Amino acid sequence: MEVMALGIPVVSTNAGGLPYLLEDKIDALLVDKNDVIGMVDAISQFLTSQVKVELLTKNARKKVEKFDWKYVKKDWNKLFKNEII
Repeated sequence: MEVMALGIPVVSTNAGGLPYLLEDKIDALLVDKNDVIGMVDAISQFLTSQVKVELLTKNARKKVEKFDWKYVKKDWNKLFKNEII
């Protein structure tokens, strides 16, 4: 999340909870775990395509902004109000 907020392109494994947070080729590049060639290829894509870097980092930044406290606290308040009633 912090890397996305800083505008750094993300390459990660498609494992655990990451696929629930990151969308392959939308806001990050995801590769299967233990796929060394896939990881190298994904990193190479960022090194050779500034357009791809800009697109994915822009999308990632938009996504991570939704996790800002000014938005999240509203969701928490809604949750608490619904549970109390």
